[in-house]
Amino acid sequence: MDKTARKNYVQHLKFLDTKAKKRVRERNTFPLISWTIERDVKALTNKQLKMYLKQKGLKISGNKAELIDRVITLARGNLSARGAVEDEESPNSCEDNSNSS
Repeated sequence: MDKTARKNYVQHLKFLDTKAKKRVRERNTFPLISWTIERDVKALTNKQLKMYLKQKGLKISGNKAELIDRVITLARGNLSARGAVEDEESPNSCEDNSNSS
């Protein structure tokens, strides 16, 4: 491999590394939204919702409607980390939101 090819290869590896780091930063960053507005929270992906809930020490299992409900309830100040886990264990938790399409 000559010097030019080696230089191009190293530049390409640096480019790929920079691109991968940017992707990781974007995936681990929350958009600037109002966490109390359901429309804004619904626009998030399941991964983003779970990441937010995990940072807050809350349960991350469930379908998207349950995750959204949990996030909005927390954002509105009606839920603590301990209360969220206890609420999750009750049999009628989040049943009303599961019918939305």
